[in-house]
Amino acid sequence: MSHCHAPQPDRVPAIQLQNAIKARTATTDEPSSSILYSALRTYPLSAAGEVTTAFDLIADQFDDDANDLLDYFEKTWIGEPKRRGTGRNKPQFDHKLWNIHDRVIPGVPRSNNSVEGWHNAFTSRVSINHPNIVKLIEKIRREQPKLEVDIEKILQVVLMIKLTIAVKNFPQILTKTYNQTLNLSSTAILTCHICDLGEHHVTWFKYDSLTSLSYPLAVGKELFTTDKRYSISSYSTSTRDSYWSLEIYQLNLSDEGIYLCQIANRRATISTSIYLHIQIPMILSPSYLYVEPGTNVKLNCSILIDNDDNNKSLLSSINWFFLSNEFNRTKPDDIHVRKKLINNSLNSYLIIHHAQTYHSGIWTCVYKRQRRTAKLIVEKG
Repeated sequence: MSHCHAPQPDRVPAIQLQNAIKARTATTDEPSSSILYSALRTYPLSAAGEVTTAFDLIADQFDDDANDLLDYFEKTWIGEPKRRGTGRNKPQFDHKLWNIHDRVIPGVPRSNNSVEGWHNAFTSRVSINHPNIVKLIEKIRREQPKLEVDIEKILQVVLMIKLTIAVKNFPQILTKTYNQTLNLSSTAILTCHICDLGEHHVTWFKYDSLTSLSYPLAVGKELFTTDKRYSISSYSTSTRDSYWSLEIYQLNLSDEGIYLCQIANRRATISTSIYLHIQIPMILSPSYLYVEPGTNVKLNCSILIDNDDNNKSLLSSINWFFLSNEFNRTKPDDIHVRKKLINNSLNSYLIIHHAQTYHSGIWTCVYKRQRRTAKLIVEKG
């Protein structure tokens, strides 16, 4: 049967000291008295509640020739065992007077040397063994500004240490800045990989390039937008790693832009940017065409749209380009472009009357970052 015991961190220094004595005894020829002196010098580091236990652990490591020193130490500093019953008598010096375990743990000085140092320095500045009250007050008044500067320096150091610890323990966003291109009316899932989130919150913003401001969309799982197309989801793969996603359904053109995944508090802020591009599904047909000279050619570039979109601006954004290995002898009168709205599809027609061999090449329909190409070959069969 296995047993689970509660940890006893106060006993760690005593056990470590016991193990150090064993190792030192086994690996050196040093006299036991010397090892005992060293052990007793570090003894005040033991936790106050474990003083007697620590002493028993140390005493058990030595032979009878150390009894005189151990008896003295026990009577003066630990307290001798009671002759009747359990427990110990009060020592000559109470444990609280000499035990410094509670000062070592938070990093407080073990002695009053720093105070004595200041007293000696102040005495030298007074330069009089027995100054009267007026001179003493004057010296103290002059000492005060220097003391305040020293205190301010100490506080600055403490603040820097706290900030360093806070930054060191601050969560990390492992997702790097990236681009995501999606079709109109599809679903966008913008995901942030977070390490050590803890009690912090993931905040999503959308950056407005017109106002140069960022508007909050969600904090944690709470949405700050009334748009029902938005939602937040999250899941964890370990105690340290979590993934937070901003989901946008039925994308429209206004959703295009920069989204920020951010974690912040009063001391630190980290974020990553996700660039969301919305493209309108477009088709160019036919994509390959082989005709005889003198044939009329018609290429159709169609773009699916929402009824709410600005159709005029979309029509003006569709352009045609031509690329050929031969010298371009295409004439303006040869090419005609007609644009038409049919149901929810914008159609741009490239029409070539009486196509000639110099019309052979790559014809490209371009809308924003999208492009579709068609290869036209005009030659005699």
